[in-house]
Amino acid sequence: MRYYLPTIRSDKEGFTQLAKLKDVLSHSFDDELIIDFSSCTFFDANMAASLKAVLAIVADSSKKVAINGLSQAIKNILSKNQFLIE
Repeated sequence: MRYYLPTIRSDKEGFTQLAKLKDVLSHSFDDELIIDFSSCTFFDANMAASLKAVLAIVADSSKKVAINGLSQAIKNILSKNQFLIE
């Protein structure tokens, strides 16, 4: 399953989108999930911890999660927050 993550900011809509991501991933019957950032034009650095919490919940269900489609700017933000370990 592929989920296209929209732009995420530190506001009500940003938290709503991450909650939606959690619901979609949690209820998916697929064992492999892809979070595609190609539609995400901005990711607020403050939201990295919330995204990590969503992924921790999904990981508890033994589903494999991959992230792709990261722009260099978003990759830099997530790397600085130690979200991405390379």
